Amino acid sequence: EDMHNRWCIISSPRSGSNYLEEMIFLRMLPTSSTNTIKLGEILHRIIFSYTDSALNGYRKDSEYNSIERIDFRNTLFSKLENDHNMGAVLRLFMQSHHLPDIDYQAFVNKLKLLNFKFIHLTRELFDSAISLSMANCSSLWHRYSSTTLGEYIEGNKEYARNPKPINIPIYEFSQSYVELLVTGYLNKNILKNLEYTTVRYETILADCEYNNIPIEERTNIKKLHTSNYSTLIENYSELENFYRHMKNG
Repeated sequence: EDMHNRWCIISSPRSGSNYLEEMIFLRMLPTSSTNTIKLGEILHRIIFSYTDSALNGYRKDSEYNSIERIDFRNTLFSKLENDHNMGAVLRLFMQSHHLPDIDYQAFVNKLKLLNFKFIHLTRELFDSAISLSMANCSSLWHRYSSTTLGEYIEGNKEYARNPKPINIPIYEFSQSYVELLVTGYLNKNILKNLEYTTVRYETILADCEYNNIPIEERTNIKKLHTSNYSTLIENYSELENFYRHMKNG
């Protein structure tokens, strides 16, 4: 079955967008008649990167440089305009602390002209806030596996291999919670005049479980933690009660 070859995932941090992007990318590779690229978080303030069909990767970490990033995007758009068969998948976060010189609506309109379809990826807010807080407190962000490269850990390698229960300060969890609320609000503004499909992170995991396929086999991305958050966070009950209080006003 032919698959649409250009996708943009609009989501919030720690909502499974890496998983979904990788799933789509790997699904497109065998069916694409030309090059396919995975672009990651296209408007990230520090990182910009891509992976192509031959699984060659390019990544650059730098302080924000608007001219450099505009050149990167213009080159990308030019390639997509000139080759309608070229596949692409990317992620877009509408975060308040992101780039001040970016017109997000204009960017989305450009993607529409380039025949991108849009996915709104959502996740239970408490779990996203816990995951974001865990990442901030432990400095552990992602873990990838590859048959050729082995395991690649982005962040705290020692903690990744020997996680110990940690205490997450209420203010850290509160900041994560508010950041996700703001992101969700900004996402909704962009989605108002956009045709999109909604996907739940929990549904992706349930689908993998139903088909008895571990998510890392579907994506080459390992779950950061195989244990439940309740065993990894010393004050989990306190955070749960705080969230319930915040949610109920």
